[in-house]
Amino acid sequence: VVLTKLNTVVQSVTLMPADVTLVPQLPEKVKVLSLNNSLIHYNDQAAMFNDIAAAMGKDAHWTKHTMLGKPLSTHWEEGDGLGGDGLPSAKMLIRTEAWSHIILQEQSGLPRTDIEAFRRNVKQWVSYIREYCPNPNAIIIVPMNWAYSGDWANFTDYNNKFYANYMDVARETGVTICPVGVAYQMVYNDKGADGIAPWFQDDRHPTDMSTYMAACMEYGLIFGENPVTITYHPESVSDADATEMRAYASKALSGFTNIVDHTAATIRFTAVTLDQFGMEIDAPDDIVFTVSDGGTIDDNHVFTSNGTEGVFGVTAQNNQFETKATVKVAHAETEVPVYPAIELNADKLSAEQDFDMMGT
Repeated sequence: VVLTKLNTVVQSVTLMPADVTLVPQLPEKVKVLSLNNSLIHYNDQAAMFNDIAAAMGKDAHWTKHTMLGKPLSTHWEEGDGLGGDGLPSAKMLIRTEAWSHIILQEQSGLPRTDIEAFRRNVKQWVSYIREYCPNPNAIIIVPMNWAYSGDWANFTDYNNKFYANYMDVARETGVTICPVGVAYQMVYNDKGADGIAPWFQDDRHPTDMSTYMAACMEYGLIFGENPVTITYHPESVSDADATEMRAYASKALSGFTNIVDHTAATIRFTAVTLDQFGMEIDAPDDIVFTVSDGGTIDDNHVFTSNGTEGVFGVTAQNNQFETKATVKVAHAETEVPVYPAIELNADKLSAEQDFDMMGT
């Protein structure tokens, strides 16, 4: 066997995220839908969020759609109309309400063990939301999962893998990450296995206090407020534990940089560069970033909106390559379209069935 060192050659440059929606202003009423499994369902994180928001004077409500133990692909496979339980499927829920925020929660271990499946699941839901939700500008949030308890030898490595894979998917799709797993790693760093044990009720599911911590993080992320200012906590969480959970929520959010930050009205672009072997390498130093309108882009490739709504172009180029991305700066569409009445008869039965499937 003879090994020969080869020089890498830039084969392609792609700007990511390539197509992204930025919503700098919240609507008066925040309407959240989550497609989730047990990590949100246990202890009812949605209800905790709703109670927090009410106590803080916000007009906000979180509706959850749960499939226990299932990945996002199972939500997808429910179909377009009613599910087997007679309740609306995930797709039907998306089509029938102008949600301001949609949370996509992946199965507990899949984002670490199968990034391609994770990427595929997120991408198909982002496309569906943009095409079929009455608010096509819904802010899409993906909560970052955490490593299992008991597996302390791998706990940090697995959380690092979660972090890298979530950021990779966010870079590609333009979703916003809620870094819940970062908070789990922080308490492990601070207190070790014994200190983080009260955050788990088994090998993966949160207890009331860690569910409260995650709800505080979602509140802080959505409203752009520091979670330490939250005044409410459920009776199942002590005053001391609630204070600590809000502190970890605040620390995790403040130390995390999202690819798309709607509150700050910023997008962090990357010129993803591949060599002749399909391996990602550093981008050429001479690439210049420009924006057509709607804001500015700095030396760190961060686009900052000036508040002007519209569709704008971002370009990265040198004398060999040029790649473009699209930025849509918009507000939330809060009204569900009203469809005209249709007079139906026996000859139009199939039309009636199709119309019902659209959730009208």
